[in-house]
Amino acid sequence: MKKNSKIKEEPPIRLGYYLSGIVALWSILIGLSLAWNLRTVESGIREAARIEARTAFEKDIIYRRWNADYGGIYAPVTERTQPNPYLDVPERDITTSLGKKLTMINPAYMFRQVHELALKAYGVRGHITSLYPIRPANAPDPWETRALKAFQTGLKEVNSVEEAEGNDYMRLMRPLLIEKGCLKCHAAQGYKLGDIRGGISVSIPMAPLMAIGQSTVFTLYVLYGLLWLTGLIGIGFGISRLNQQIHKRKRAEEKMRKSHQQLQNFSSQLIEIQEKERKRISLELHDEMGQALTAVELELAAIEKELPSSLAPTIRERLAETRFIVDQASEQIRELSLYLRPSMLDDLGLVPTLRWHLNRFSKRTNVEVKFEIIDLDERLGADVETVLYRVVQEALNNVAKHAKAKKALVRLERKGEAVGIYIKDDGKGFDVNETLVPGDPEGGIGLLGMQERVAILGGSFSIQSRKRHGTQIIAEIPVGIDD
Repeated sequence: MKKNSKIKEEPPIRLGYYLSGIVALWSILIGLSLAWNLRTVESGIREAARIEARTAFEKDIIYRRWNADYGGIYAPVTERTQPNPYLDVPERDITTSLGKKLTMINPAYMFRQVHELALKAYGVRGHITSLYPIRPANAPDPWETRALKAFQTGLKEVNSVEEAEGNDYMRLMRPLLIEKGCLKCHAAQGYKLGDIRGGISVSIPMAPLMAIGQSTVFTLYVLYGLLWLTGLIGIGFGISRLNQQIHKRKRAEEKMRKSHQQLQNFSSQLIEIQEKERKRISLELHDEMGQALTAVELELAAIEKELPSSLAPTIRERLAETRFIVDQASEQIRELSLYLRPSMLDDLGLVPTLRWHLNRFSKRTNVEVKFEIIDLDERLGADVETVLYRVVQEALNNVAKHAKAKKALVRLERKGEAVGIYIKDDGKGFDVNETLVPGDPEGGIGLLGMQERVAILGGSFSIQSRKRHGTQIIAEIPVGIDD
């Protein structure tokens, strides 16, 4: 018998691809996390610069308010502090009783001088400006112009990082509102209390903050580099363990495959021996036992003819009974010989044998059996024909013993390089899971035997059944090249 059945082998696991994918995913995650943290550091630096700029602005407002509350303050006239030509107020310049000349420092003048010192000492820039400046030098640059126009729409603050003289600065500007102390100088321009006079812009150099951020960035690169390397080591260790497990499993699968193949070979040999033994016994029963019983029956008939007429009737009756018993024994031996292995299966093939078997089954059980043949004109291999015949034989035995069916269908069909047998009945059905339990002596031993026979030839076998809904058995066997 052919041994086409194989354990389905799984495709090899390409750990290299998995390793590359995991490393790539880990690297992407680390890269995204590092990028997010770097962006957070950058945002933190910008926020720190904004806070510093806001603090400088608020100090400027406090200084201006202090100066404005006094209506301006006086300072000695020096080379650096000259009288403000744009300040048109009474007593702008005065002379003390000791003859010392003083000039008034208004909030704007004070702001300009303070920020000249701040620029030299810390690089912090400050500029008081307006769309309509009194002092031309207070005219806004393009960035300040955009900010001043934005204030007119209700915006309270404008800030951004801008480049100036080759360096980056956090520029922040807020509107400058007219307060009571401001009216002394600006009432003549038509401003009222609460109007937007202009704005104060503050520019904080980013270099010192960026220097502090660079150390944080360096620390992040080191930490994430170590984390990435640690992850790679962990991934490598995990892949190594997985590789060991896979090889261990493959060795176990190979061992199981060989054991399964040996069992199938052994099972195939047993079935082949069984079929040969069935055929041998069938021939012996038909040729030897059948002929012997026929000879006995003929001899008894000859003896019956030669008996004298004066012999007691009881002897003739007993002789007739003996002939009847011999005739019944011959019939039973003939039936047993056909059940073991019908000779027409070897001589005529599967289809005629099935027709003969189904016809005898219907007469014996009163079950109406319909036989269909689809796309099958040629004979199949001896192994395939034997297995399909045994499947039908066992299935109909179950129909007769258990199903209590009135009708059955047997369909033999060729499907490409496979041939299938389909047996369906309208009987009471059964629970497949409860019946097909390996090792259960009360279970479907015949059904499991059919399944094993089909599997040896590389085929598939399935049973579909529900209680009170009948049973369907499907067996398909590849017959392509070999058959």
